[in-house]
Amino acid sequence: MMQKKVLLALALTLSLCKLHAENKRSVTQSPPIKIGYTSVDYIFRFLPEVKTIASECASLEKQLRSKVEASLAGYYQKEKAFKQDRDAMTEAVRNQKQLELQQLRGDCERLQLEFQEKLDSKHIDLLKPVYEKVTNAIQQVAEEDGYTHILNANMGGMPVLLYVSEEHHISDRVLKKLGVYPDKAKGTKP
Repeated sequence: MMQKKVLLALALTLSLCKLHAENKRSVTQSPPIKIGYTSVDYIFRFLPEVKTIASECASLEKQLRSKVEASLAGYYQKEKAFKQDRDAMTEAVRNQKQLELQQLRGDCERLQLEFQEKLDSKHIDLLKPVYEKVTNAIQQVAEEDGYTHILNANMGGMPVLLYVSEEHHISDRVLKKLGVYPDKAKGTKP
C-alpha cells in the first residue's frame, strides 16, 4: 500500500515536471523559477471521497477475507482428518491424500494472492480519479500563483523537502480549489 502511494506521488511529481518542461519550451524567455510544495497525504485526509473509498475497500476486504478463511478452514479440517486416519491408510492412499492436501494448500495460497491483487486493484481503480482531481487542482493553483514547480512534501511518510518556506506551501489553497476548507475541519498541516 505504501509503495503504491510512493509510486502515485512520484508519478504526480513527474507529470508536473513534464508540464513545466512543455510550458517552458513554448516561452522564448525563461521566467524565474518559483517552487511551491504540497502534501498529497494531507490533502487526502480532507477529501470525503477518500473516506468512502476506504470504507468500500474495507467492505471488499472483509468479503474476500471470509472466502479465504473458509478455504483455509476446509484445508485444516481435511489435514486434521488425514493426521487422525493416516496410520490406518495404505501407503498408496496416504500418498494420494498427501498430494490432495498439497494441492488444496496451493489453492489456498493462490486464493490469498488473488485476494490481495483484487483488493489492491480495486483500491487503485477507486483512487485514480481522486489523484487526477487533486493533480488538476494543484496545476490550477500553480498556474494561478505563478509557480514553475510544485513538489510533494513527503512520499510514503518520508520527507522529501528538507527545508521550505511556509509561504510556498499550497496544500490549503489546493483544498479550497477542491471545495474543501481545512481551517473548518480537523487536521494539521504536514
